Amino acid sequence: VYAALVLYSALRGGQPGAPTALLLAEAGESAAGLLLILSLGAALLLDFACLNAAFRVLEQRAVNDLLRLSRVSNRGIIVSHYAAVRLTGWRWMISVFHLRLVGAAALIACRFVFLPLAEQAALGSASSGLNGFDQMIEYAITLCLGVVFVLEVRWRLDGVSARTLAASARRHADLPPIFVGVFSLLRLWIVQIAALGVILFFLIALSLVTINFLENSPLPAALQIVLATPCALGITVLLRFFVRRHYSIMTARELHRAERAAFAQP
Repeated sequence: VYAALVLYSALRGGQPGAPTALLLAEAGESAAGLLLILSLGAALLLDFACLNAAFRVLEQRAVNDLLRLSRVSNRGIIVSHYAAVRLTGWRWMISVFHLRLVGAAALIACRFVFLPLAEQAALGSASSGLNGFDQMIEYAITLCLGVVFVLEVRWRLDGVSARTLAASARRHADLPPIFVGVFSLLRLWIVQIAALGVILFFLIALSLVTINFLENSPLPAALQIVLATPCALGITVLLRFFVRRHYSIMTARELHRAERAAFAQP
């Protein structure tokens, strides 16, 4: 795959006689993007693995009957099922986490370190057309999204485990339980895609406003970059808080729904 990406970079727009370092930097950036795309597919497999584990846990009728006859509360039974589903998805979560971590780190390194150095060595100057502050803003946005993107899978495991357990506990006369679980995951994906679009729009709009404000300010460029750093850290903390809060609320809500559905009176 890496050799194919090197050839693709050369045929796409690599300049004749361009040094190997430039082609490798472009190919490395493409390979890092490919890893991130693969991590998205692996996250979908994580969701389906949790769904399958939730069905298998609730189908153990003998174990469930023994738990109901014991002194364990209904909430305790649901939490034990939730822990079993979460344990099954943990191995998938570790794989997705490593894919995202390697992909994000490689993308940042190739895009902001190796590629500018290779372009400067090949062309004599950076060809991106961005000044230092614009590059800092681009780096800050990428870093913010990268940190949250890598950590998201850890919180996703908690939320998806509870959501699939709640979907598996519901009983519908018209639809098989597997369809209910798949539809529940589809709704989650649609909501998250829409939320991602809103976040990207907000970050791009904020970046444009910040660049326009600071370019017209009398502050020196070095001070502008210093001011941009805490802003990027603040945005990262806010994104992390909202994403983690989203999954925390979803986990609590879905566990409550699973308890009501599993122990509802016929």
